[in-house]
Amino acid sequence: MTIANIWRTAKPLNTAIIAAATLPPMTSTPNPGASKATMVVLAASVVASALLLIAWYLWSARANRRRANEIMQWIDNALAGHGHICALHWITASRFAVPVRLRRGGFSNPAFLVQLPRREWPLLWVHDRLCKAQPTVTFSADLDIAPRFNLQVHHHRWCGRTTRHFTQNPEHWVFHHTGPYILTSRSDWHQEILNMMGSLIASREGEFLRLKFQRNSPNIVATAPLESISPCAPTRGNMLDVLRELASEVSASRF
Repeated sequence: MTIANIWRTAKPLNTAIIAAATLPPMTSTPNPGASKATMVVLAASVVASALLLIAWYLWSARANRRRANEIMQWIDNALAGHGHICALHWITASRFAVPVRLRRGGFSNPAFLVQLPRREWPLLWVHDRLCKAQPTVTFSADLDIAPRFNLQVHHHRWCGRTTRHFTQNPEHWVFHHTGPYILTSRSDWHQEILNMMGSLIASREGEFLRLKFQRNSPNIVATAPLESISPCAPTRGNMLDVLRELASEVSASRF
């Protein structure tokens, strides 16, 4: 085969390659109708989600207000013989403050702060459910004589089993009561701290989760489970008595 015949055979192939290289790239033509339908669906989803969140918030706020009316009755019963409720101020949809007026001295500007489950938003509600957060009531006030120290007491309980197959029924358990353990970085202790800790340990009626004494206002802040002031709680009327006893121990050392 001569060189001329080879060129004649390869020429159509070269022409096809050049033609294929010069063809414009294939592009898909956008469909305006499909894009518009997608936007409508997204907008409808956003509007529906917003309406559901608003409906959830309004429902939870209404439920919390009904719950607040019941808790106000609890606080009024707990104050029987001690004072009366002055007002109710909503801080958030799940937290409100109740200023009170006490007949006996010892406390200035007393108030209760109630924290209900935060169900006004779904994510907060799920978070509290997973963390097993419980509703609380916090009493805060100023003392006639401010303490000279800052002290925070946290109440924790641990439960353990000696063996793996030990019964889970508390009726068959054997309890051993130990003395209190105090961890501190101070080498010296104020006498009022020792007196206050002794009163707190001796008093089993005050099931406080947190107790704080501080120089700044409010001088005393005590947090307890909300159920501790319910009509079914055996210690519903002892909260103020325990706090007044602790405050007197703190103030007595200043004289």
